[in-house]
Amino acid sequence: MQERKSPPSPLTDDDALRAAGVALGSTHGGATAGPRLDSRIRGMLASFRWRIRLYIWLQGIALALAWLGIAFWLTLGLDWWVEPPAIVRQLMLAAAGLGLVHVLWRFIARRLLVSISSADLAVLLERRYKRFGDSLLTTVELSEHPDHASEFNAQMLANTQSQAMKELPHARIGAVFNRGPLWRGLLAATVGVGTVVAFAVFASGALKVWADRNLMFSDRAWPRRTHLELVGFENKKIKIAKGSDLNIVVRADTNGDVPQSVQLRYRTDEGRSRENMARVGVAEVGDPYQEFAYTFRGLLTSRTFDVVGGDAALRGYEIEVVDVPTIEMALHFEYPKYTRREPADRRVSGSMEAPQGTTVTVEAKANKDLVEAPVAALVGDKIQPLDTIRFGDRSDPRRFRYRIDNLDEDRTLLFTLVDTDGIRSREPIRLILRATPDEPPRVGVHLRGISSSITPQARLPIDGEISDDYGLAKLWFDYKMNESEPTQVALRTAPKSHSSLKFDRATDEALDFKDRKLAIGQQISLEIGAEDNCALKSGANRAFSEKFQLAVVEPDQLLTLLEARELQMRMRLEAIMQDLTTTRDQLADVRFTPANSPPPKKDALPKAGAAAEPTKGTPAKLVAAKSGEKIADKNGPKLAPGEEPDDVKTAHPPGAEPGDTGEKGPGLRSPQVVAEQTLANSERGASETISLADAFDDIRDEMANNRIDTPELEYRLKEQIAEPLRRIGSTMFPDLDRRLRRLQAMLSDPQAAKPHHADAVKQIDAILVEMRGVLNKMLELESFNEIVEHLRDIINTQEKLNKLTQKKQKENALKLED
Repeated sequence: MQERKSPPSPLTDDDALRAAGVALGSTHGGATAGPRLDSRIRGMLASFRWRIRLYIWLQGIALALAWLGIAFWLTLGLDWWVEPPAIVRQLMLAAAGLGLVHVLWRFIARRLLVSISSADLAVLLERRYKRFGDSLLTTVELSEHPDHASEFNAQMLANTQSQAMKELPHARIGAVFNRGPLWRGLLAATVGVGTVVAFAVFASGALKVWADRNLMFSDRAWPRRTHLELVGFENKKIKIAKGSDLNIVVRADTNGDVPQSVQLRYRTDEGRSRENMARVGVAEVGDPYQEFAYTFRGLLTSRTFDVVGGDAALRGYEIEVVDVPTIEMALHFEYPKYTRREPADRRVSGSMEAPQGTTVTVEAKANKDLVEAPVAALVGDKIQPLDTIRFGDRSDPRRFRYRIDNLDEDRTLLFTLVDTDGIRSREPIRLILRATPDEPPRVGVHLRGISSSITPQARLPIDGEISDDYGLAKLWFDYKMNESEPTQVALRTAPKSHSSLKFDRATDEALDFKDRKLAIGQQISLEIGAEDNCALKSGANRAFSEKFQLAVVEPDQLLTLLEARELQMRMRLEAIMQDLTTTRDQLADVRFTPANSPPPKKDALPKAGAAAEPTKGTPAKLVAAKSGEKIADKNGPKLAPGEEPDDVKTAHPPGAEPGDTGEKGPGLRSPQVVAEQTLANSERGASETISLADAFDDIRDEMANNRIDTPELEYRLKEQIAEPLRRIGSTMFPDLDRRLRRLQAMLSDPQAAKPHHADAVKQIDAILVEMRGVLNKMLELESFNEIVEHLRDIINTQEKLNKLTQKKQKENALKLED
């Protein structure tokens, strides 16, 4: 009975790899002796080895073609749908190439590098055909390793090879292979290559676009039914200033399909978003395109975006938000030489001022590199271009200078900045320069000790200050008599380019008319002039003091005017004394009672000082009467000590009703109120007294300046009137203030306040005594003036008699001639 053969199992890909692994792990020794392998076995094994390598090549090439087909369709679809930039397409092509290399390495090169030995092939055949019973493997191994064969019987080895040769015709090499992977690879290759060929035949134009875009990396667009165009973007990128608005405008070609809507899809660091663009109007027949628009408001960050509409898409556009170019400015001032000012640097803040004629250099520093900076001037409402600063050849593209040689008027400069990003400053940067004119000198002087009337021998001194910002060049008196031409007389004090000159008694600057032959009755107009050293084209500036109008009078007439002023000042002193006497009486009437004690009865209140402030009509009489002295009144009898004039006895306070005694209730005469009122009256009295002393000094100065003073008058006015009054105002009244403040501090303790109260009253009494002495000197001066006036009257009468006598004598002489 014939033995039934089992069907051969096919050789899988894993079996081939495993066989290769075995071969890699085998070692081959040189066959020096042993059984010789039959040629039929060697031929079968060589055919088996060749068919394995053919299998590897066919499968590898098929898979490579399949991968190329897949890569083609992937790049085609992605490119058509997204239309990525060239760099992305280059990366896609590189990925396809890497995939192809991987397939070729894994399925061809790596396998072909494996060495397959005859033993490995024998193992594969033994596993597929069990009937060999290891005879084939034994025969092959012992033929390859004869050193092992020496250990076995030669006859046994021959029988083993004979058994292998017996089964060899039944072994088919093709049955060992698993053809499934090969057929699948060939099928994939056929589909991949076939679809590409079909696409090339039926869509050759599209294939050409794919080749241009993915092999040549051009930016040729895919043909679509909808054609979109993004306005204003070069190289798919635009730069705008931070915070600006950007209007995106997309045009849809009306020759194609116009989409119903166009969507803007953008990406920022915060995430993704999309917005529908607004249709701008409706395209009419014949219009080349339909517009869609969207506005990004106040962009602060960069973003990328795509525009999608219909079957068209514009992808990979970028908006880069950059800083707005701006500058920090500093000014370098070079002042005109005549100002004698050193150059200065100042930071720009607001409008900047500089003297006329200053050379101004603008030194600017930008926050980014600049390309150019156009400079213009604002003249009225118009912009006048001046210059354009270019940075092409500059070493520092962030700094520039602009020079104004002569700032002769106000200027407004406009700097427009253009940076390397192509960003132009939104508004021109303004620099406002104020040209400060050279002001005329300030002449703040007046005549010292001169009134509106002068004598022919007068000397006119000045007091005050004359100043100028940059120095004085000339000072003079400018006067004219009646309608004559003005006369200039230079001041003795030379300006010497001083910025300020002060005139007082020490400098004793004056205009002396002693040798200028003034005539009685002339009217003089006088002012003091000053000129600065301005060297601008406009020339030097002049300024004048106030104009003084003077009348030339007789010395006697001027004395009469001064006597009238003396009389007024005597009345002012009497009024001060009267106010101080009333204040003294009110302070003396204050009663200090213990706390919680009943107020004193009304009958017990002293009547002294109860009356309101008397009028200024009879102050001297009242003061003299209370002081215990007798003073002769010009129009009335003498007053005994303690006696009051009748008009004082019957006087009522202003606004008092008949029968009103003028007494005030205790609540209104509290020590606190009286002390406060006394302190205020003391401060006012000091000021008025010093002012009165200054007025007498003015009279004395005027007499000296008009050269009508005498040693007696000088002594009386200064030593007996002015100086005592100044001592009273500057020393005695402040002492009274201190005593009154000490009194105020002790009012809470009536017993402790009494000594301070007495000191304050005592000080007022001392002041009144001093004032009374000065008043007496004034009265003596008045009597002296009356005598002088009487002598003047006698002299005038005598002159009139002389003129009348001369006239009568002439008339008698004429009669005798007749």
